Amino acid sequence: MRKFKIDKNLSTRLAALSAAGIILVTGLTGCKSKENKTESINSSIVTMVEDTNNKIDTILPEASDEIVDNASIMLLLDVIAKEDENGKISADVISEFKSKLDVDDMISEFTSFLDMIGFNAKETGKVEKVSTVLPEELKNDKVILSNIETILENIIKYSKEGNKDGVVTEFNKIYTLFVEEKEIEMNGTAFEIRDLTFPSRAVATTYAETAGYYATNYVSKDKLTKLDKRTNDQNNKAYIKSKLEILANQMEEKSQVDVISLFDSKYEEITKLLNGKVNLSESTIKNLVNYMNLKYIAGDKVATKDMNTLVGEYDDEKVTDVITTIEAINTYNFNNQNNIIPLSVFLVDEHLKTDTGKTDKIALDFIQYNTIMLNNTDDVKTYNELSNNPYFKNVFKYFTKQDFTHITKDENGKQVNNDIVWQHISDGVNFVNYQVILNSLNKLPQVSNIDNYKSVTEENFGQSIQYIQNTILDECKKVDTKEYILTK
Repeated sequence: MRKFKIDKNLSTRLAALSAAGIILVTGLTGCKSKENKTESINSSIVTMVEDTNNKIDTILPEASDEIVDNASIMLLLDVIAKEDENGKISADVISEFKSKLDVDDMISEFTSFLDMIGFNAKETGKVEKVSTVLPEELKNDKVILSNIETILENIIKYSKEGNKDGVVTEFNKIYTLFVEEKEIEMNGTAFEIRDLTFPSRAVATTYAETAGYYATNYVSKDKLTKLDKRTNDQNNKAYIKSKLEILANQMEEKSQVDVISLFDSKYEEITKLLNGKVNLSESTIKNLVNYMNLKYIAGDKVATKDMNTLVGEYDDEKVTDVITTIEAINTYNFNNQNNIIPLSVFLVDEHLKTDTGKTDKIALDFIQYNTIMLNNTDDVKTYNELSNNPYFKNVFKYFTKQDFTHITKDENGKQVNNDIVWQHISDGVNFVNYQVILNSLNKLPQVSNIDNYKSVTEENFGQSIQYIQNTILDECKKVDTKEYILTK
């Protein structure tokens, strides 16, 4: 997490909210937590994966743990799941790193990794060199990718200089590799794209797409169109997905920790916390905890059978009960601001160890703090007063899906800037935060445009409910948001 400055003119309620845990975040660092891997597999492979993680962290510090971990597994797939003499692959090694394989999620995270590589090159002109990430066990890929990276760097350089001949010469090498599918020679190495493993081919394709971007003004439209078509026709991810599905079918799923006990302890903790404050049923408490931690429950650290045991079947009435519960907690907190119930306390420790969990905590604290402070403000009676209110500005950033900064203090009282990328917040936490925001907006005077703000938040709220449905049902089901909206 990154650092930010604190507003020295906050209300005196700041101290009470801080004491309750709303704006106090401790132990956050810029380091990504890494799981300790078992020593039951070859230590060299463990070291290889950890080294690859660290190297990806170096070239893409903005990437989440999930993206880094999955990108490492994907790039090393031909080592981790190497074919034997009969062409068979085994899940023995990969099962030491993951409790289960969510193939679609892994492909999605790998795609995000590739998108970051391409975006950085287009935005800054810097080529993030995946060749430097790969281990010696993939030396052939390292050499070939390094040469393609050099081609791309030359294209970027020449395009910035306006050197058409230079761009065309380098682009033709990309064109030969991808469109003509022929061999080229560089630095004493002759190679074709088919010489790469499928994960590295996907990386090379990203480089080729970026080369086309920089060569737009220098080469013929016909060549650019053919390159674009060829890169779009690549089946690299399809082959990777097929291999992952074979591995997934072999794996005997086992959660990395005793998640049932983990969640039972959290249910008990929340029950004691709410006792005498908010009257809730045991099942409703469980559902609220589960939904807020659904990203962790549905992730690769928890076996499917344990997920099913925790969340059970999907039921619209469960969701409605949880929404009413959030409303009840909001009401209690607004009326008891010296003894509030921090919503972030509903997150389990294992989720909080991940980048997403840390982001989720800050997002919950950010929205809870700013909505309480917004509703404490007496001078919000017109649209101008509302739009100029600093707390509303923060809430507005959230429901319009913008990145934001939350001000906290560490254990030594030092101010910390937590810069949050909105897309990194889990949908289970968005589900809660959007209900908190709607509750806050309903308390405000009905100034102009406030109905539009509510409408945007309601739409986002429906998307988060959709996520809960899709995750538990493992299928897509259209959500009618109106049936869930509390209008009071």
